[in-house]
Amino acid sequence: MMQFFQRLLGKTSAPAPIRGPLGLHLNAGFTLDTLAFRLLESSLLVELPGEKYTVAAASRIDLGGGSQIFRYYTSGDEFLQINTTGGTDVDDIDDIKLFVYEESFGINEERHWRSAIAPAAIGPMTLNWQERRWQRFFNHEEPGNIEPVYMLEKVENQQAEKWDVHNFTMGFQRQVTDDAWGVSSIERGRII
Repeated sequence: MMQFFQRLLGKTSAPAPIRGPLGLHLNAGFTLDTLAFRLLESSLLVELPGEKYTVAAASRIDLGGGSQIFRYYTSGDEFLQINTTGGTDVDDIDDIKLFVYEESFGINEERHWRSAIAPAAIGPMTLNWQERRWQRFFNHEEPGNIEPVYMLEKVENQQAEKWDVHNFTMGFQRQVTDDAWGVSSIERGRII
């Protein structure tokens, strides 16, 4: 009966949000406990963001074999990335990382794009950044410069706009302390 009156008055209930790991979805808020990061702040080489966030866009990357990456973009320069295998329950979570953009720029010409994703530019075994040496952890056993890893990302924002991002990425890490690692990712994305 209630549905009848809602339709009669022109009121319809909003569809339930599509929830991912940890119940995250578009417009959801989340808080990070940053104490461990603050204790290491001088060693991390990046300015730490705040603790409270709202999801402004969400995406999913299907890696095959039941593995997925979920990304929750904030309205700032960061995103929370959750890697899962086998589902989206807490027990299916393999890894959670907070990424903070260091720089971002557009590439207009095809030849510049090809240069940016060339193995020499994106896939060396080591990378020097902010006077620190970083080791490649994607396909780390392969010698020399390697091709970036391709991932198709399906993104949706708060305005229900949807688009694909063709990501070409490479991961690097360095040991910050005996039990903590810093991770850096070089990612080149082409929006289609």
